[in-house]
Amino acid sequence: MALSALALACAWIYARATNAIWVSIPEFALTCGIAGGLIGFASSKILLPIRLKRTPDYGAKITATLDEDGLTAAEPQAQAILKWAAFTRVAHFPDGILLLRGRVIRWLPNSALQNATPAEALAFVRSKTQVFDVG
Repeated sequence: MALSALALACAWIYARATNAIWVSIPEFALTCGIAGGLIGFASSKILLPIRLKRTPDYGAKITATLDEDGLTAAEPQAQAILKWAAFTRVAHFPDGILLLRGRVIRWLPNSALQNATPAEALAFVRSKTQVFDVG
C-alpha cells in the first residue's frame, strides 16, 4: 500500500516536471486513493460501532467458559461450543481478549474474569492458539 502510494507520488512528480500528457492519470489515482482511505477510515469508525450494537447479543449477559476443548458461551436462550480450531484470529488487548471466528466476535474483558487473573487467562489462550498482541 505504501509502496503504491510512493510510486504514484513519483509518477505525479515526474509528470508535472516533464509536462507529460498523462499527468491526470496519477493525479486522479492519487486523489481517489486518498479520498478512499479517508472515507474507509471514517466509515469504519462510525459504522463498526453501529453494526456491533445491532447484533442480537449486544448487551446480553453471557457466561463464557474456556477449557481444553474451546469456548463454551451460554446465555438464557442459547448455548454455543466452539473448538479452538474454529477461531480464525485471536487478539490480546490491554483490557481483554478478542476471539474471531469468521464474522462472529467474542470479547472476553479482563474485568469479567472470575476464576483466573488476566495473565493466567492469556497464558491459557496462548497455549491453545496463536494470539496477536494489540496495543
